[in-house]
Amino acid sequence: MNFQTDKSKKFIIYGGTACAIMDTLVVGPTILAYALILGASPILLGFISAIPYLGNLMHLLAAYLIEKGKSVKQISVISAFASRPFYLFIALIALLPKNKYSLFLLILFLLCAYLIGAISGGAWLPWMKMLINKNELGTFFSIRFKYMMIAKTIVFILVYLFLTAVKHYYPDFGMYIYSVLFLLAFIVGIYGAYTLTQVEDTHIIADKDNMFFTKFKKLFTEKSIKTVLSKLGYLNFVVNFATPFIGIYLLQSLKIGLNNVILLTLINQLSYISIINIVGKHEDEKGSDCLVRKAMLTLILSLVLIITTIYIPTTNIVKISLFLFIAHILIGLFTAVTNLVNNNIPLRELPDKMSSIYLASATIAKAIMTAIGSISAGFIFAICTKIPNVQVHWTLFFLISIFISLLCFIMYKKTPNAKSNNF
Repeated sequence: MNFQTDKSKKFIIYGGTACAIMDTLVVGPTILAYALILGASPILLGFISAIPYLGNLMHLLAAYLIEKGKSVKQISVISAFASRPFYLFIALIALLPKNKYSLFLLILFLLCAYLIGAISGGAWLPWMKMLINKNELGTFFSIRFKYMMIAKTIVFILVYLFLTAVKHYYPDFGMYIYSVLFLLAFIVGIYGAYTLTQVEDTHIIADKDNMFFTKFKKLFTEKSIKTVLSKLGYLNFVVNFATPFIGIYLLQSLKIGLNNVILLTLINQLSYISIINIVGKHEDEKGSDCLVRKAMLTLILSLVLIITTIYIPTTNIVKISLFLFIAHILIGLFTAVTNLVNNNIPLRELPDKMSSIYLASATIAKAIMTAIGSISAGFIFAICTKIPNVQVHWTLFFLISIFISLLCFIMYKKTPNAKSNNF
C-alpha cells in the first residue's frame, strides 16, 4: 500500500507518528519523575499513572455527540487542539515557586489534557472505521504502527541520552529538564492536531430513532457485541498481567542494571518494527483470532525462556543473555500482534451503525481490563513473594501468567473468525 498517494492516509500516519512522539515525551517515567520532584506521594503517583485510563471514559461523550449528528472531524480536531495547551501549562509549572499548589496544578492540567484529548480519540475511531476499507485495516495500520514505533524508539533513545547528559553536566537543573520535554510535547502535539485537519471527513451512520441510553443498552443484549467486548477485555487483561513484571524480574532478581534493561527494550522495539508489516498483511488474510492464538504461543514461549533464566547460574552471563535476547524478540512479536489486533478487532467486527457507541464501549472495556490485569498481577505477585525461595516465587508467578495466556488461546480458538462475522 502506497499511502503517499492518498492525502488522508498520509496525514493519518503523520498524525500517529506525532502522537507517538508526544506520548513518549510525556507519559511513563517522564511524568512520574516530574511529579516526584514536586513532592508526589506513592498514592498520587499511582493516581497520575491511572489518568490516561480515566480519560478513556470521555469516549462516551464523543459517542453522544456523534449520535446527535455532530461531525467526527470537527469533534476530533477541536478536542485535539483544545487538549494540547495543557502540556505547555505543565511545562510552565517549573517556573513557579515550588509550593503545595504546584502538584495540584500538575494533576489538574494532566487530567484536562487526557480528558479533552480522549474526546478526540473517541471521534477518531469511528472516523477511521468509515474511512479505511475493512479489507486493508491490517496492512494500513501496520504501516502506521511501524512509523509510530520507529519514532518512539528514536525519541526514547534521544530522551535517555538528553537526561543522562544534562544530569551529568548540569545537575542543578532539576525539574527544568522535564519542563523542556513537556514543551516539546506541546509543539509536536499541535502538529499532530493539525494533521487531523488534512484528513477527509466522513458520514457516521447513527440511530436517530432511539435515545442515547436506549442504544447503549444494546451492548448488554446483543450476543455478538458482548463476544467482541469480552475477547478484547481478556486480551488486554493478559497483556497487562504478564509483561510488566518481566522488567521487574530483570531489575530485582537478575540485577542486570537499567542500561541493560533499556537495551533489551530496544531489541523488543526493533523486533516489533521488523515484523509489524507482515503481521498486518497476515491479519487481512486470516483474521484477528488466528493472530491472537499465535501471539499467545509466542508469549508462552518467551515466558518459558525467562523461567529458564531463573535456574541458570548467574556466572553464566552468556547463556542468560542469549535466552533474554530471544525472549525479547518474541515479546516484540507478541506486542506487534496485540497492538494491531486491539486496534482492528473493534474496527473490523463491530457494526457500522452506532459505531461510535460500540467503539467507545470497546475502548472503555479495554481500559478497565488493562487496570484489572495490572492490579491482579500485583496482588498475585505479592502472594507469590511470601514464598521464601525467590526462584520458586518468580517461577510460580510466570507459570500463572502462562496459564492465563493459555486461557486466552482457548478463548480465541472457540470464537468465530473475525472475517466471518456478519452484522
